Amino acid sequence: MIKLYPPPVTTKYYRHRRSKQLTRPKELDLSSPQQIKAEARRTISAGLPSRIWQVLDLLASGGVLSGSHLTIPENTLKWWVQRRIFEKVDFDPAELNQLKTMLGLAIHPSLYALGSVGVEIAALRHEVQPPSGYQGYTLMRVMHDVVVNEIVLRLAERLAAGGWSVEWLGKYEGTLTDKNGKSILEPDAVIRFYKDDQEKAFVLEYHNEDRRARAAMKVEKYEAAFNDGNWRQQWEVETFPPVLVVFWQPIVGTGYQQAVGTRKLNCTYYGKTLKAVLEGKLDEWQSIHRDKKETLISK
Repeated sequence: MIKLYPPPVTTKYYRHRRSKQLTRPKELDLSSPQQIKAEARRTISAGLPSRIWQVLDLLASGGVLSGSHLTIPENTLKWWVQRRIFEKVDFDPAELNQLKTMLGLAIHPSLYALGSVGVEIAALRHEVQPPSGYQGYTLMRVMHDVVVNEIVLRLAERLAAGGWSVEWLGKYEGTLTDKNGKSILEPDAVIRFYKDDQEKAFVLEYHNEDRRARAAMKVEKYEAAFNDGNWRQQWEVETFPPVLVVFWQPIVGTGYQQAVGTRKLNCTYYGKTLKAVLEGKLDEWQSIHRDKKETLISK
């Protein structure tokens, strides 16, 4: 879990000056897991600037982000890429631009994830293995996570504007297990937010497919997780959060409407197109089970 708003306050844990110890010799071999772990521990001991910690935390939850969210000068970012804290996820620029246009995303063309040392640091820091392996994924698979993170950060910004404190549980932190420890639900993200004596949360599902078939499966999983999952303890909530479903193609929303039908539900489902989210229309959401719009975010 990381805190998005208000921004984390720098503490003594952070070190602001770049340590000479971080200038790693070029010939240092990081080809084995043991060497990567040793480099991660050495880097933590030497200290990292607070803004590097902040970016590392974002990637630990989100996995992959466009360069526009990293708030680090390009030359500085390259320095940390060389030290395997971060890594650039490379795709054909024309293919990436085509997909961005198709999805309606206006983001920085460079994509970044945690490097091998950054993955180990994040695992030590958060005691949860962060998302990784993006170099081996297809572009569509990587862009799924990029879009999820765009949605999370836009929702968080809108909530913060209303005076809410916002926390983000990434995919692995938000995974629900049953009483035997078996994984039963993997939402794309969980957002918790607080203000005064109010405590609320959203669960996020993003669909980048253009068919309705997966909607029924998702509804079944959520309904089962309500009964079988340790969601109160794992998500630290009192009531099961509303499920916000964002879809690239409206046919997915139709699939959810059909899956919900007239059945008695444990969970509440709300839908919105990705286009509407990217246009900043975040307050009102279409209630799938009641077939009407409801205001979910307000001051």
